[in-house]
Amino acid sequence: MEKGLRAFFYEYKYYLFPESCADTEDLKKLGKAEFRRLREENCMAPDFVEESIASEWLEIGYPEKVFPVTVNVYTQAEYDALLKKQVEKRCAGCLRFGGDADDLTGHHREISLSGVCYSREEEEENPPFTRLATWFWEIVAEQVNRLAELADAGDQREIEKLLNRQLSRFFLPLDFYCGVENGRYCLCMSSANYPAQGIRAVVKILADTAMEETSCLRAAGWTVYPYFPKDVYRPKLRPDYFRHPPRLFVGEVPGGELEIVVYEKGADKWTERQIAGRKAAAYRYLCSRVGEDLLLAGSDCIAFSETVPDDKEEVTAEELYVRLKKCVADEYGEYEPFPAPLFLHAGEEEEDRGTPLPYKERVHTWVTVCSEMSPENHFEGPLQINTFFENFGIVYAYIFFPGVTQEGANAERTEIWREYLDGVWEYPQPITLPENKEIFARRVGMCFSDAGTSVDYMVFDEKEFFRVLRNLSPVLVGYGAKIVTVKRDGVIVYNPGYVIRPEDAGYPA
Repeated sequence: MEKGLRAFFYEYKYYLFPESCADTEDLKKLGKAEFRRLREENCMAPDFVEESIASEWLEIGYPEKVFPVTVNVYTQAEYDALLKKQVEKRCAGCLRFGGDADDLTGHHREISLSGVCYSREEEEENPPFTRLATWFWEIVAEQVNRLAELADAGDQREIEKLLNRQLSRFFLPLDFYCGVENGRYCLCMSSANYPAQGIRAVVKILADTAMEETSCLRAAGWTVYPYFPKDVYRPKLRPDYFRHPPRLFVGEVPGGELEIVVYEKGADKWTERQIAGRKAAAYRYLCSRVGEDLLLAGSDCIAFSETVPDDKEEVTAEELYVRLKKCVADEYGEYEPFPAPLFLHAGEEEEDRGTPLPYKERVHTWVTVCSEMSPENHFEGPLQINTFFENFGIVYAYIFFPGVTQEGANAERTEIWREYLDGVWEYPQPITLPENKEIFARRVGMCFSDAGTSVDYMVFDEKEFFRVLRNLSPVLVGYGAKIVTVKRDGVIVYNPGYVIRPEDAGYPA
């Protein structure tokens, strides 16, 4: 047994420091060299076994991704004896535990010598949103023939009933449409009926889950869109704008987005119900002609006018599509964002806003696709807004990076963190298994404050999120980051590490 050995974490792997290197600066000068790699086979960092150490040639191409750590090395027998004690202590009551503490099969990759396990399952706990989404698409995949029959018959209402009957068991009912694109069936879904912007982010996760490589629906040849795409979506409308297209006018607002005005004679005499119906019909018509993704990303608003607007240019639907395409390209380049729009606040000093959330006491600038999580909604208190999605098993969390400023100081830290998190499924087996790949969280925004930068997340599987943060703890600890979760029962600040503990727990992380 050797404790307190110097090592480093690089590109999801651990290596012992060569004796010739005093620090990471010396390490970066080596170029290509032979290192002793600490493989996480039958063990888990920061505790390793002698039997899993192997020589490996390595050239450190990105020195900024090197993070020093301290590790311990045991024999396999020593490690297993310590692990058995943790299994005896921690695993009772877990649905996945067979009851035999002598059988350590599977435990090496799930529970650490500190007793941390994010695979525990108990009778009363609810499945994470990601797992429910996967089950939903498995059920849908079993009904693709029925969906195709209904689509061919034009019975979109029955399609919506069939799908929402399952979806409503764990989420909100959505607008569904089944169409055909390039000879293949596709499902389109939209949350346009809901005012909460963040629901679009959840719908995007649903669609991405359906399109995972292992998805049954994808294997059946179907495509799923988290919006109503151009030319695929063609709903029945009242009034029928497809037969009698409305007159469209556009103008540009500060910021570059387009203001769209639909001219309708007599619009000023409509009842509230008529206005709502016409707005819904116009929105769906425009989704069909330009695509809901483009419409949301490039337009500021859609309004009705009973007079021809003199300050705006009349366009056809085709011309509107071209204008929106250019508007979005000018703003975002080749990347067409969805969920959209992006909400951006660039504040001057006198506009800085404080929030009750830790590390966001004085916010200058923020950008988000989930306005429910923006500082604008935090003045009275963060919980009511930020726990909006908690009923569905979706948690709001953020990671704070001190010293990363809006002016660009230490900006590489959040970029390196993003690269590590986005590529986390490259983490070596058996700690990470390909069959366990899932969408556990998505970045939805960033906030710049006096103290540093916070990266906001929607978390769809909290256990997996914390498992990943534990695996990437060398990065978070190296940057002095903090992890914050916002729930109805309170806001908790965590110190990162191989054991992730609340900041006020009374002992170091």
